[in-house]
Amino acid sequence: MPARQLVDFTLTNRTGQAVSRASVDGRLLVVSFVFTSCGISCLQVNHHMAEIQRRTAGQADVQLLSLSVDPRTDTPARLAEFADRFGADPARWMFLTGEKSMLYPLIETSFLGQAKATPHDGGPAGMIHSDQIAVMDGTGRLRGLFDGLKPTVVPEVMRALERWRSGASVDVGAGAGREGE
Repeated sequence: MPARQLVDFTLTNRTGQAVSRASVDGRLLVVSFVFTSCGISCLQVNHHMAEIQRRTAGQADVQLLSLSVDPRTDTPARLAEFADRFGADPARWMFLTGEKSMLYPLIETSFLGQAKATPHDGGPAGMIHSDQIAVMDGTGRLRGLFDGLKPTVVPEVMRALERWRSGASVDVGAGAGREGE
């Protein structure tokens, strides 16, 4: 399968402002997938994202993004409340929502791909693998998908960021085994 590349997008952040691909170009991206009504896995993934935010403090080349997989429920106000629970710095960790017609193709094309979902997979709309944390290099190329529920995900992501920051041309092995698709 060819490498996944971040496609153009325009979404809305938790303060109601538009965020586009141009807003994040050139930065290493750490991306998670959330829905605010999630009771277990999203909370654990977000705790890991909060730790990644803490460990990347002062690293201006790293941007954290959390994309809603339930845009009907996840309004900017609801995302703001959810983000505050994890101490998300709005400048460093953006929670984004938008129309399904923009969000779902972005997630499927740039990050998770399409898969046949069963009624028990994932969150809203059968979105599967929503517990993954994706890492993209500064060119917007997907470099790794990591199991956001694993206790070792934070050091795995940190090693990946350091490797890509140093110009490594090979993908780092990820716990999920889905890197560089």
